Amino acid sequence: MDDKIAELLLQYGIARPEASLIRNNENRTYKVIDRLNGNAYLLRVHDPITVNMAGIQHSRQGVESELRLLEAITRGRTSLYRRL
Repeated sequence: MDDKIAELLLQYGIARPEASLIRNNENRTYKVIDRLNGNAYLLRVHDPITVNMAGIQHSRQGVESELRLLEAITRGRTSLYRRL
């Protein structure tokens, strides 16, 4: 695991993290397990690939929309599916 990731997680009280890279595109996404209590988290680190982080996902509306989705998932009020 990257030392910067471990340092970041320490700021959130996760002293003994186990981080596994899930995906690397404009964001690095990790599954994080706190080895002290077994809690699991998702960590996403933005790595901009465009100048000034341009793109719909980086607008205020895009970020707020994503946060609403994550809050709904946390409350169990939505289910995710993939259309084939």
